[in-house]
This record gives sequence, structure tokens and C-alpha cells, in this order.
Amino acid sequence: MKDFSCQTDIIWLPDYISVQPETKDIWKINFGLNFLIETTEGNIISYPQLYKNCVDLIFRQHLHSPFIVYGELRPGYTSDSEIDIYTGYISQTKGKETPRGIIRIPAGYYACFSFSGTPEQIIAFNAWAKGNGMHKNQLILKKGAAFSVFSKTDSPAIYRTQYYIPCIPSDPTARLS
Repeated sequence: MKDFSCQTDIIWLPDYISVQPETKDIWKINFGLNFLIETTEGNIISYPQLYKNCVDLIFRQHLHSPFIVYGELRPGYTSDSEIDIYTGYISQTKGKETPRGIIRIPAGYYACFSFSGTPEQIIAFNAWAKGNGMHKNQLILKKGAAFSVFSKTDSPAIYRTQYYIPCIPSDPTARLS
């Protein structure tokens, strides 16, 4: 498995960080014959069409920078699994009530993997981070939604991403941000 060079931080997110969605997509995944596996540049890619769909969804919407993609995998009703994907912007929601249409990101520890690359490299990086990256940093995946914050760079083909994965840190002195 190809390794990625990235910065990894363990951070605590407070309970007032939210997503103001612009779009919502629900993808149905079946793990039958259409869940094919291939390798690209030393990385195993399961269901390659899903990767292509992610690139199209995330990077073809022309959202202002920075933007966020928030999603969670859950059991499906008419499929094996479903992925809820929201694209939009970060907002802050203080108080007990969350305004209608706003998604509050649960407070807690998150592994934050920072990386720059093309959209295709970023999608492969996210798959690596959730598996090998978590293992390499001795982190335990926690149930919950993951999200990425994307920023444009001076190069039109390159984006900067911060991929946040809920986790249980192995280091009790994890950095609070």
C-alpha cells in the first residue's frame, strides 16, 4: 500500500461548529458484483466508480473556497449501505437550538489529516487516511460522520484538504484546537 506524506493532528472540536449545506446527495452502495477492486499507484481502490463520482460531486460544483463536504455511511434500506453527503460551508451555531437546515458537527476528538493534491489524489488520500493513516497514528476510529474542508491553491488543479475523522486518541495530551 502506497504511503502518503501528510500532517496529522489530533484536535478537539467544540459543539458549535456546523455545516450550512448547499446540496445533499444520497448514494446507494451494493457490495455485489459492482463492488469491484482495482489498484492505482499502489493503492487498492474498491468500487472505482464511487471515486469518480466523488471527484465529480466535490470538485465540479464550483463552490467558493473554503468549502466542506460532510458525510456518513449508514445501513441501507433498499441497498447494502447508503452514504449521506452534504456539501456547503462551515458555520458556527451557538446555543442549544440548531437552526433548521444546519447540521451540527458533534463535539469530540478528530484526527485531522492535511494534504494537498489533485482531486483524484485527494480522494485516494482520504481512503488511505481512514485506514492506514489511522493505524499508522495508533488511532481508534469512532462512530460518526467524517468531513473534509477544501481550499483552492494558486494552482487551479491543486486543492488543500483537511480530512477530519472522529477518533479516540491514543495520546491523552492531544492538542485542543
